[in-house]
Amino acid sequence: MPKMNGVEATAKIKEKWPQISVIMLTTFQEVHYVVDALEAGAEGYLLKAIHPKELIAGIK
Repeated sequence: MPKMNGVEATAKIKEKWPQISVIMLTTFQEVHYVVDALEAGAEGYLLKAIHPKELIAGIK
């Protein structure tokens, strides 16, 4: 992302529109990225390498 990372974007989205649900879809699987995303307000955290059926289940 050219101007900010996903965690920063999530924090801004949740600040302006707290009712919006955010699910992070990323390649980063280190625990601190997950914690940062959830602390920023993300409702979920999925890896891009996920199977399509698991992606659908994660969104639901």
